[in-house]
Amino acid sequence: ISWKNKTPGEGIEGVWKGTSPNQFDSEDGSIELADGRTVRFGMPTALAKRFEGDPERGDEPIEVGTRVKIVYEGKKTSKKGNVFHDFSVFVDDSPIPF
Repeated sequence: ISWKNKTPGEGIEGVWKGTSPNQFDSEDGSIELADGRTVRFGMPTALAKRFEGDPERGDEPIEVGTRVKIVYEGKKTSKKGNVFHDFSVFVDDSPIPF
């Protein structure tokens, strides 16, 4: 999926499968949806940081196999004036049934 085609508030939900290299010398993330399909998407810096965790905020890294929901928050401007795509990532801590 392409984040630039998403409207703020749109998102995807599923089981985090991790990252893999793409043809642009960067990383793509992937999520397995409830219907079994796996979707790949770019990992802009803001999104990658959400998955890496932030010890200062008490956020742990998100492990492969965790159920997540990624919500695209739209373009934001940093304190330095740079425009970036922002995201919220929600983690379902309940056990996933097999």
